[in-house]
Amino acid sequence: MILMIITAIISVFAIILIPKRLTWLEIYTTSLFACLFATMVDVYLDVKLNLYGFFQPGADWAYIPILLFIYPAFNITFLNFFPYDKPRIHKIAYLFGFSVACGIFEYIATFTGTFYHNGWKLWHSLISYPIIFLILVLHLYFYRWLKDRNK
Repeated sequence: MILMIITAIISVFAIILIPKRLTWLEIYTTSLFACLFATMVDVYLDVKLNLYGFFQPGADWAYIPILLFIYPAFNITFLNFFPYDKPRIHKIAYLFGFSVACGIFEYIATFTGTFYHNGWKLWHSLISYPIIFLILVLHLYFYRWLKDRNK
């Protein structure tokens, strides 16, 4: 629980202090999408299949700060510093670097009891993270396409 509280506080300060390359509407839209996407995945993999979870099996009130603060903060940080105008190799390296950082964070969360595995392995997450982050980037591109289309 202490890891979650510290992470939530640091996340809020990080979001306030980082220089913004995204508009506030992009931040809002992509954060809502990230929360919805995470909730959908967690409902099936955590609650229904019990492959992993936060704190204890089943729905848990302690999950709410993770959903409202930590997921949006990771989303905003990831998308804010994504190398949009760089060559593809930079984008791939950034995707994998952020995925490894999240894997390390997941390992620490598992070690502290904030997160548990029950059939899910850390290597499953390491394979999933690049796909998840790619979906977040594609969602931002889709949002920008919709916005430009409606001008």
